[in-house]
Amino acid sequence: MGFEYKEELKELLPDYMELLEEQGKTENRGNDYWTCPFCDSGNKQNNSAAFHVIGTKFQCFSCDAHGDIYDLVAHMENLPDDWKKHYNRTLKIMRPYLDGGKPKKNREEYVP
Repeated sequence: MGFEYKEELKELLPDYMELLEEQGKTENRGNDYWTCPFCDSGNKQNNSAAFHVIGTKFQCFSCDAHGDIYDLVAHMENLPDDWKKHYNRTLKIMRPYLDGGKPKKNREEYVP
């Protein structure tokens, strides 16, 4: 198995941040700043945000967490230190976004 989507997945970091926000795991504070998923900097108590996304990279200026989408997925999913697992999980999560599409929000589940 190759890593043919390696670069394309990196470009989806902003989309992953939006997905995390939908799940209530972070909050967009404006201008590419977010509540830090590592240290919670930027929570509503101190009304600031130190977690910044620039292109394919992120950095928290409070706790110094930094990296790309693979590092963030590994943290959020509690993955072991194995890059192949980071890639595969990122691919599984972000697959619907690869062709420029996004999963439909508020899609009702069918309950028989």
